[in-house]
Amino acid sequence: MDKKINIYYYLSGFGSGGIEKYSVNLYKKINKDTISLDFYTWEDKKEFFDKELTALGTKKNPYKKDSGNLTGLKRKYKIAKNIYASFKRKKYDVAYFNLTNPIEVLKLPLLCRLLGIKNIIIHSHSSGANNMSRVQKYQYKIGKIMISFIAAEYFACSEPAAGWMYSSRILNRQKHVIIKNGIDMENYLFNPIVREKTRKELNMTNALVIGHVGRLSKTKNHSFLIDIFNQVLKKKTNAKLVLFGTGTLESELKEKVAQMNLTDSVLFYGETNRIPEMLQAIDIFILPSLFEGLPMVGVEAQASGTRSFFSNTISPEILLTEVSSMVSLESSPEEWADKIINSDLAKKRTGKVLSDAGYNVSHTAAMVEKIVMKYSIQ
Repeated sequence: MDKKINIYYYLSGFGSGGIEKYSVNLYKKINKDTISLDFYTWEDKKEFFDKELTALGTKKNPYKKDSGNLTGLKRKYKIAKNIYASFKRKKYDVAYFNLTNPIEVLKLPLLCRLLGIKNIIIHSHSSGANNMSRVQKYQYKIGKIMISFIAAEYFACSEPAAGWMYSSRILNRQKHVIIKNGIDMENYLFNPIVREKTRKELNMTNALVIGHVGRLSKTKNHSFLIDIFNQVLKKKTNAKLVLFGTGTLESELKEKVAQMNLTDSVLFYGETNRIPEMLQAIDIFILPSLFEGLPMVGVEAQASGTRSFFSNTISPEILLTEVSSMVSLESSPEEWADKIINSDLAKKRTGKVLSDAGYNVSHTAAMVEKIVMKYSIQ
């Protein structure tokens, strides 16, 4: 082809979450001979994936750049100017937006459409939201309707994520596409040497290690997870809980752990780029989220062969291998603990099953590429 497809690609930031990891994985595998992808974000601050973006030869373009010392209307004007300049930076053939709520389509995607970019991809990564106000519920309904007029492609990580984001008009005509959260499979496959080395580093060689990966936020339901762990510890005194991630609830959760006298048994590890090793080191993975689209970390945990427990509010599409189970959030912490303690903790070889199901990032990138490339003739 004579020229590359230019893609404007937006996500809110490059923290350590699943949307960010999906985006970085996609960039690694996308064919850069035919596609040029520019990352745009909102906040102008140091973030988890910054170094990896640099290593990949790219960078993020934050809309709040050079606005930190400004206030009031001057700050808003600078941000607006940055947004306008981004759409005029080059002739973009496609705009790709990663969203968690239809409300968001009334912001940058709508502006993008008004500025003349017709080929807009909306990618839904969530299946719900916390405590929306009456106004937000109204905006949600409007956004859901407007998407069909703004977007050209309707991506979702799961069917519940599609149902949350898109109208029945789109769903009934099956115009949406499920883009699976593919991972770099080889990095996660179980290796007993890696497991033992990492457990020694954690000083948990002889422990029953329960792990969780996720932002410390209400959606992830950490408070309930700590209650579950407390019940496990009563029956398995060598149990340890390791929480990978940071977030707004960190202080609150640490306080709860202290009040329950669990400080010696719970490790707040923070963010890390060594999740593949950590998942191999742990014995049990628990994700009791209030809602999820289809959590990438759930795929990663299963790829490592780790026994994984998911709340029933997560799409059943996450039950991909023999190591995965679903437990109702209506079950008590004691019931969760019993299921966990009585489960088979032996690591399994699950890579082929996941790859055959389409959860390899190469498959994901090829699928996105195929859809994007049809706009090369316009």
